[in-house]
Amino acid sequence: MAQPECQEIQELLVEIAEGTLSAAQRGRIDFHLRECPECKELIKSFEQVWGGLGATRSPQAFPSLWPALEKALDKQPKPTAGPLDLLAGFLRPVAALLLILAGTYLGLQLGKAPSRQGWENRAVYVESYLQDWADIPQDSLAALYLTSGQTEKEETP
Repeated sequence: MAQPECQEIQELLVEIAEGTLSAAQRGRIDFHLRECPECKELIKSFEQVWGGLGATRSPQAFPSLWPALEKALDKQPKPTAGPLDLLAGFLRPVAALLLILAGTYLGLQLGKAPSRQGWENRAVYVESYLQDWADIPQDSLAALYLTSGQTEKEETP
């Protein structure tokens, strides 16, 4: 069984047993079987085993099992969707849409350059708040800041 034809027969055992080979393949195998008693015996043994497989009975369930099983399944409560399930089914897309809109709005707001409008009002507010120089200690950082700002304004033409 060392010939290449013997190798091919071993690979085609199922097809040989089922009889699904082409005429050309079957002719080559028949020619080889006339000269090789080992392959002939191998095919004979395999066909006996293969044929015996079809004779085995598959186990059958008890005839009364299926109706009893159907009856038991019918007794089981059917799952139903409650009002919260229906509400959740509606709210999920709404919540997703709201998140998308909020993200878009925040993205647009954060992407804008800061406006200069209102800076003048803040400066006026700070100046009016700090009008009372007596409340500011002369050695504090606020006094230093305020006096340094006044000297710069006075020095610039």
